[in-house]
Amino acid sequence: MVTVHMILRVGYVFIIVVPNSLINAENNKTALILCKFDETEDPALNSSIDRFLQQLNEAKNIFSVCGMLNLGMALLVSMIASLSTYMVILIQFDNETTNKVNP
Repeated sequence: MVTVHMILRVGYVFIIVVPNSLINAENNKTALILCKFDETEDPALNSSIDRFLQQLNEAKNIFSVCGMLNLGMALLVSMIASLSTYMVILIQFDNETTNKVNP
């Protein structure tokens, strides 16, 4: 039962993190496309493109938790690193206690 709960929680994190990462990638692609766009004769269109590019540059990390934690693939990597560190520590303590009980 615990493994099912853990799998659901990991899936929940993936459901949050992966789309946010894809949205940031699309923002970067859109900015690159608009930077290649030549100046037109219409000044209103040029100013609209410039404003949109400014908005894309300012909104690099759109999704965050109260402005403290960015929801991206870096979050997933840091969670995996933290979990693996704690698992190594727990395995070391388990080996230590097993050696004391069974000399």
